[in-house]
Amino acid sequence: MILRGGTVAACMAFASCQSTVEVGGTGGAGAGLSSAAGPACPSCPEMLWNGSRQIAHLVADNDNLYWAEYLPVDDSHVYRMSKTGGQPVVMGAYYAEALAVGGGYLYTDHYDKWWKITKVPVAGGASQDIGDDPGWHPDSVGKVGHFSVTSTSVVFGGSQPCGWTVNSLPTGGGPTKQLWCEPAGSKCGPQDPIASPTDVLVSGPSLVVLTRLSGPSCGPTTGRVLTLPTWGGSATTLVMEVSAPTGFSVDSSAVYYAAGCNTNAVVLARVALAGGMPETVVSVTSSSPLLDCIGPIAVDGDFVVYGQASALWRVHKTGGTPAKIADVSIRDADDLVVDGNGYYWNHDTRIMRLAKLHP
Repeated sequence: MILRGGTVAACMAFASCQSTVEVGGTGGAGAGLSSAAGPACPSCPEMLWNGSRQIAHLVADNDNLYWAEYLPVDDSHVYRMSKTGGQPVVMGAYYAEALAVGGGYLYTDHYDKWWKITKVPVAGGASQDIGDDPGWHPDSVGKVGHFSVTSTSVVFGGSQPCGWTVNSLPTGGGPTKQLWCEPAGSKCGPQDPIASPTDVLVSGPSLVVLTRLSGPSCGPTTGRVLTLPTWGGSATTLVMEVSAPTGFSVDSSAVYYAAGCNTNAVVLARVALAGGMPETVVSVTSSSPLLDCIGPIAVDGDFVVYGQASALWRVHKTGGTPAKIADVSIRDADDLVVDGNGYYWNHDTRIMRLAKLHP
C-alpha cells in the first residue's frame, strides 16, 4: 500500500493529551534532529522522525528501525534509527522497493540501472551487492512487496514469463534460485499491467506467500495465500481467493490476513499453516467500507494488533471483542512493528511510536 497522507490524532483511548510528542524532528537526508527527554504523557504517540519524503517501508530488529523513502528514484535514501529516537543514519543512497533485516545485516531490493539485492551491516559499513533480482517485470506496478531473510537466504517474490514467482538468493551472494512459479495461463499474471506485489514471510521451515493480482483479466484485486518449504518444492494453497487483501502476518502456527477493503464485508481472518478452513477473527459490516479497511497487522504474543478506522486495535488471535489501544492515524500505513515496549509505524513522511501500557 502506498501512503496518501493524513493527520496524527492527538488524544489516546487510555489517557488525555493535547499533542503528538516530537522526540526526533524534521528534515531530509543528513538533516539534524533534536532530542527530547520523552513523552509528556505515556499514552501519547511520539513522532520519531518527520522527513521531506513519503516513507514506503518499515522493518526492525531488537534495537533499531529501518525505512526507505518512496521516490524519487534518483534521490532516495534508506535510514536506520534507534527505537528510542535520535539521529537517523543513512544506510544507503538509493531507491529501495523492499527491506528485510536479519543476521546483523539490512537487505534491500533497490534500483541502480537495474534491480539489485544489496546487504549492509546494521552497525554501519560498506554495502555489498549479493545478486541481481531477476523477478523484475516491466509490466509490474509494485515489483517485490515484502521479502524476508532465512538463516541462509533472502526470499522474495517477483514475476517471470511463467507467472508470479518466489525466489531465493544466498545471503553471501550467488545465483538466484526460483522456488515456485504460478502456472502459465492462470487467471491473472504478469501480463496484466495492473499486477501487484507478492509478500513472502518466513515461519520456521516454511515460506508463507500472499499474492496480490489485479488487472483487466481478473477485475478487483484478488489474493491467494500459499505455503512452501524454504528450500522450494510444491506449494500448498491455504486460501484460494482473498478479496482485496491488505494486512498480512504470520506466527508459528497460523497466517493472519485482512481482506474486504472497500467492500461492506471487511474481515481479519486466520488459517492454520497445517491447512483447514479460514476462521474469522474480526468482522466489520460498514456503510463506509473504505474508511473501515483494516490496514497493517502484526502478531503480538496471543494477540493480533491492527490499524482500522483511525485507531490501533488488538484482539485475541482466536477472536473475541477487539480492544482499542489508541486513536491514531494508522490505517494507511505500510507497516506496523510491535515489540515489548511499544508500537511503531510509518505514516506519510513520519515514523511514529506509541508506548505499550499493557502486557
